[in-house]
Amino acid sequence: MIYNFTLDKYTTEFNTMYEKIGGNYKDFPYKMWKKQSSERQSNGKLYNFYYLKNKYVTLTATEEDESRHIVNVGCGITVKKFNSDENKKSKVMTICGIMAAVAGGYTSDDVNFFGNLFADTISAKDNSFWYENCIYIFEKQEASNGENTILFRTMPAEKNIQSEWNLIDYKEYWFEKK
Repeated sequence: MIYNFTLDKYTTEFNTMYEKIGGNYKDFPYKMWKKQSSERQSNGKLYNFYYLKNKYVTLTATEEDESRHIVNVGCGITVKKFNSDENKKSKVMTICGIMAAVAGGYTSDDVNFFGNLFADTISAKDNSFWYENCIYIFEKQEASNGENTILFRTMPAEKNIQSEWNLIDYKEYWFEKK
């Protein structure tokens, strides 16, 4: 599945929401997205991988080349920066919440919910959840230079993926946690 928007539209919506909750839209300008690579997948489609790095995080996006629609979005940071202080961690989780809220068509009222969802992926059994036709994933990547990174990512998926991947429904997890 793919989202029904382009990288340009996503960035505009992201910045609108970011500014609404007190951020500066100039922190994530569309012109700062850089194409990292392209790759043809086994389904024959070409996908383009982008990143936007700023002083807080690195946003990532994968788009389907033909339609230019986004397949997934992510938010990454080095483990060292993430763990450096609680204010930074809170800022990253807010940005992750915005990333997911925009991708799913939610409002700024949902930013904290998605920030908490991503925070829960850190300690979840499989580091991922299913929530309303999207997958939310936490990945930790080890780098040879010691700058290990973490990436919070979301992508739309069809319902059958939830059972195929044995994903925990976040609604159930959240109610069990309470």
